[in-house]
Amino acid sequence: MDIMDNNFVFLDVETPNHNNDSISSIGLYVLRKDGELIEDYFLVNPETFFDDFNIKLTNINPSMVKDKPNFLMVWDNIKDYFSDDAIVVAHNAIFDLSVLNKCFKHYHIRSPFNRYMCTYQLSRKYLSLPSYRLNKVCEYFDIVLDNHHNALCDTKACFEIFMHLYALNLISAKDIYRFKKKEDYYGRIRNY
Repeated sequence: MDIMDNNFVFLDVETPNHNNDSISSIGLYVLRKDGELIEDYFLVNPETFFDDFNIKLTNINPSMVKDKPNFLMVWDNIKDYFSDDAIVVAHNAIFDLSVLNKCFKHYHIRSPFNRYMCTYQLSRKYLSLPSYRLNKVCEYFDIVLDNHHNALCDTKACFEIFMHLYALNLISAKDIYRFKKKEDYYGRIRNY
C-alpha cells in the first residue's frame, strides 16, 4: 500500500508565550487521498498573555487577535479535517501536537490524533545535514521559506519537505507513529 493512500493534515501552530499551552495561530494543509489540497489559516485569540519573545518571533501581538475566535471556535471550523483517521504531519510534531493536546484538554475536547509523522524526525533519519531545523531543511531542498514562524508558511514548508522525501522514495508506512492511549483517572481512554 502506498503511503499516499491516506488523508494527511499538515499543520503548524504558533504560541503566545513560554507556557506553550495555547495558540495564537494555526496553519493547515489538508491533502486528501483523492489529491484534493485544502489550505487554511487562522489567527486565534489565545485568551492568555503574550511574551515579548513570542511577539517578536511570530509577529503576532494581542491587538491582532483580540477580536479573533478562540481555539474552541476555530476547532469547530477544522475538526472535520481530522476525520477518517488522517495522518497528522508537522515539523517537530511533538511540540505542535503537545500544544494542541493542551488546548484540547483546556476546552474538554477529545483529541482526534491517532497517527502522525514528523518531518524533523524523517529528515534526521534519511538526510545527512548539519541541522534539521525547518529553515535548514528548506535550504537543502531549495524550498522558499519567506516568512518563517508564520504558521501557514511553516506548514507549506513542512508539506514541501514531506513531498520531497516521498519523491525520493525515502518514506513509507513504517514512518507513521501511533499515539499511545491511556486511561485517565475516570476510566476514559485518552490520547497522549
